[in-house]
Amino acid sequence: MESEILAACPVALVGVDPELNIVYANAAAETQLDLQDGGGNLLAVLPGLRELDHGSFGSPDGIWLLHRASRDKVQVEARRGSSRFQVEIDVRSLRLGQEELTVVAIHDMTSLNSSLTNIMNVQRELEEFNRVAIGRELRMVALKDEINQLLSAQGQEPRYVD
Repeated sequence: MESEILAACPVALVGVDPELNIVYANAAAETQLDLQDGGGNLLAVLPGLRELDHGSFGSPDGIWLLHRASRDKVQVEARRGSSRFQVEIDVRSLRLGQEELTVVAIHDMTSLNSSLTNIMNVQRELEEFNRVAIGRELRMVALKDEINQLLSAQGQEPRYVD
């Protein structure tokens, strides 16, 4: 029953041992990461995890890297064949009898990052439009004041009254 639930889960889930060898991968993980027979080492498919090691003292173990990436919500590089993409991970450690298993949920950030880029582009366009529109309005107010001053100098009533 549990394996059926994990297999049907749309989120890529992998179970790893303390050396980050993949001992379980659901169908979503096999597809997303192009895993062969659900095996291999997680560092081979998530090479971006190694970059987290640069700021540490010594050489932390792989489980520490996983928990750090999850805790800090760091996006790391993943590999699928020759393509590379960004993922975010969530990590939970489980104890099954005498064995410890770390379950990693891998979230592909490609569409989210693309959406954020589009939102930032639209925001820049709106800021530019706002700057132009405000500038135009300020120029219109200045022209109305100038017209009113010229009319007043000729002894006429102001045309534009606030």
